[in-house]
This record gives sequence, structure tokens and C-alpha cells, in this order.
Amino acid sequence: YKPAILTTNAEERVSYLLIGLGYGAAAGIFEEIGWSFFATPEMLEKLTQLDTGILLGLVWGFWHFLVAIWGSGDAEGRFSMAQFLPWIPWNTLVLPLYRVLMVQVFCKTKSVIPMVILHASLTASLPLILMPNINGVALASFYSLIAVALASILFCLSFVFGSEGTLVITKKKKIT
Repeated sequence: YKPAILTTNAEERVSYLLIGLGYGAAAGIFEEIGWSFFATPEMLEKLTQLDTGILLGLVWGFWHFLVAIWGSGDAEGRFSMAQFLPWIPWNTLVLPLYRVLMVQVFCKTKSVIPMVILHASLTASLPLILMPNINGVALASFYSLIAVALASILFCLSFVFGSEGTLVITKKKKIT
């Protein structure tokens, strides 16, 4: 589970870093215009913070299945289950849980800028810069462990913030 960036030469490390940062910044900026600037405030008018995070996270994950299908082919264009399998826990567990965290941050800051930074850091780090040099079931297991860690963090944060920012009982509020 050693990140690929640590198993390459210095020249390839720079490439990993630049591609990860560039791709992360672009994804963060362009996707969060829709997810956080438009969708999140609209959903928060009707739903709790937790419900907004889960629902938007599931939509976010579904959206990324298009990328997963596209990226799961070999050089001849054949579909590879070993390349597709890791996307299942990533899109159905990691992205929804991370979006719950992002919605909480959005509600605290009322700003899209932290959302862009959070999105960019996730996109640049795990799938690119810190991607372990594994695939298939091993990578799916790795992503599942990340989901468990995220769920644990969110659970602990709900106790730390109490009624001021509890993930479970926060009532819907109009964000202005």
C-alpha cells in the first residue's frame, strides 16, 4: 500500500505532483460551481445538513461512475473489472461520506472556497498523488478502509460539536 509517488524516480514524482495538483484544482473549481455554489444551498433549504450531504454525495458518486467506466478499459478498449472494482467503494462510500463533511464545512463557512480546496485536495491526493500501486480487490479494500476512517471521523465530530453542529440532528436552515 505504498503510494506510487514514493516508488518512482524523481522525474516521475514531479509529474505525479503536477498532474495531481492541476487535475485537483480544475476538478475542484469547476465541479464545486455546481455542487456547492448551486446544489448545496438549494438542498439545504429543504433538507438537513446530513441528508443534503448524503444525497448530494450519492449523486456526486453516481456522476463519477461515468469516469470510472471510461477509465476502466485497457489499451484495446476492453472493459476491465479489476480497474472498475475500486470505483465501487470510492463512489458509493468515500464520496458520499466526504460530501457530508464538505456540507458541514459549507454550513460553517458559507463559502464555496473551502469546498474547492476540499474537493481539490481529495482529487489530487488519493486517486493521483498518493495512489497506492495496487488494483482490483486490494484497491477496493483500501478505499473501503478510507470510508471507515471517514465515517469514524464524522461520528466523532458529531460528539465534539454537539448540538451546535451535530451531523445527525442539525435541522434545516436557510443559508444566506
